[in-house]
Amino acid sequence: MKKILFVFQVLMLSAVTCAQVQIDGIYYNLNVEEKTAEVTNGTLWGYEDDLVIPEIVTSDGVDYRVTRVGHAAFSGSKSTSITLPASITSIGEYAFAGCSFLTSVNIPDGVTAIEEYTFADCSALQSLTLPNSVKSLGEWVFDTCTSLTSLDLGEGLETIGYRAFMRCRALKFLILPSSLTSIAEKAFEMCTPTLMISKNPTPPTLPWMVFDNRETLLLKVPPGCAEAYRKAREWSNLTHVEEYDPYHEIINLEGIDYELFYSNRTAQVASKNKTIGGDVVIPDTAIYSRVGFRVTEVSSWAFSTNKNITSVTIPSSVTSLGQNAFYRCTSLTSVTLSNGLKSLDYYAIGFCENLTSINIPATVTDINQWAFHATPLSSISVDEENSVYDSRDNCNAVIRTATNSVYIGTKNTVIPKGVTEIELCAFYYTPGLTSITIPEGVKKIGGSAFINCSDLTDVSLPYTMTSIEDCAFQFCEKLKTVTSLNPIPPTIQEYTFMNRNHILRVPYGCKEAYENAEYWKDCFYLIEEMEPSGVQEIYSDKDLNTPIFDLSGRRLSKLPTQGVYIRDGKKVVVK
Repeated sequence: MKKILFVFQVLMLSAVTCAQVQIDGIYYNLNVEEKTAEVTNGTLWGYEDDLVIPEIVTSDGVDYRVTRVGHAAFSGSKSTSITLPASITSIGEYAFAGCSFLTSVNIPDGVTAIEEYTFADCSALQSLTLPNSVKSLGEWVFDTCTSLTSLDLGEGLETIGYRAFMRCRALKFLILPSSLTSIAEKAFEMCTPTLMISKNPTPPTLPWMVFDNRETLLLKVPPGCAEAYRKAREWSNLTHVEEYDPYHEIINLEGIDYELFYSNRTAQVASKNKTIGGDVVIPDTAIYSRVGFRVTEVSSWAFSTNKNITSVTIPSSVTSLGQNAFYRCTSLTSVTLSNGLKSLDYYAIGFCENLTSINIPATVTDINQWAFHATPLSSISVDEENSVYDSRDNCNAVIRTATNSVYIGTKNTVIPKGVTEIELCAFYYTPGLTSITIPEGVKKIGGSAFINCSDLTDVSLPYTMTSIEDCAFQFCEKLKTVTSLNPIPPTIQEYTFMNRNHILRVPYGCKEAYENAEYWKDCFYLIEEMEPSGVQEIYSDKDLNTPIFDLSGRRLSKLPTQGVYIRDGKKVVVK
């Protein structure tokens, strides 16, 4: 009688403490005493839609914190994505088993164990990250996850269960954390990883014959630990055991050196690739021991001073070209930059004396102004979809779209309409630039804008020019003539022009103004007026916006109705 009463009391207590409810299409077991909820499967065939599990659910006005995914909670569901809240601390066995459409799921930090069969037969799941809180993987936990290619085992994992990775045929790469101490029997049965990194200096214990592909598996272990693994009975049957450099792992593939980053399976082209030559095509994926590492960067000095490369193609996976990446590649005649590239650093393609043209992709948002320094570009273009830079009107220059300023010029640049400024160092050391006409609308030339343009002989400044900063035309040794169309001398600095070997041509009647303006007289050995001879242009437009001067060089406040006047240094007739 007492036993029957005890069983009755237990059943009554369970009824009081647990109740199943459906909230927003998801089933929960509620613990009314602890105010917690467990996700469960209340449907016959599993859930149909993608799911986002909330951290708090409310039933009858009471809030319950969702802390557990119950036994087989999502088993057989057709969901492609399931998002778990940070409040989850426990996941039951078979929780996601048979979710053959599932491609994305997160394991919250706080979960300590992934129990048996949790992800069995999740045939569409390609990658998963385990938090550092997970200490153990249960038996058969990833059995038949045939699409699983990437699995990040968190630092904290201690044990891997029986047949945990059975039939994970796509899993070729795995990093075993330093916390791992044991691997159960047949953990990798019918699974053939080709590259495995073990971070533990002490070989984890495992039964004999754990790996089916002992002859093809490459095991990389911490520096100084290869001998310990070779001597450990469980590991001694592996053919290939090598030590890795945790800070700088460099491998050579088809003549190109790559630095591998095991943690996120990426690679960057390493520095000092000096022997490879010809037409170089950098792949988007570097394949090492049958494992793909996505190439995301061409690092600083990657091909610098290489004299053998004639062309290079950068894949869309690469997001940045580092400093001096192709510095002084003297045989380089062609560079193809793909969409995906975001930045070009200092001297990335600098001093490439035979490279004459380049196209900037739409995705590039950060170009160091010295990226192409001393490369004699005659043609440069920017993809029309680029949101930061443009090369409007086929101007052969890089224009900052937001500021309408010339950022990088070439020897064939024709400054387009709408530009208001030539930026600091825009044409710094541009071989082959012999003359430049700066159009109306440009008001400012930045410091050192044309410094070291050793072939520059003639410069024409518009009537809108108001300021030319220091060293703008320093070391332009062949500069002969500067024409300024503004009757009011723009402000210049002491070293805007290099010496007094130039002739300055100014509007008719404005010589005295320039002679009296600071620094102008000191920079030119001769200042002469552009004395018109004959009518050079005829205007019938009664609403011209450009400044008009009389024949004495005086600016007029309004447009004359008729007569002969001066516009842009030319004699014109208005009628």
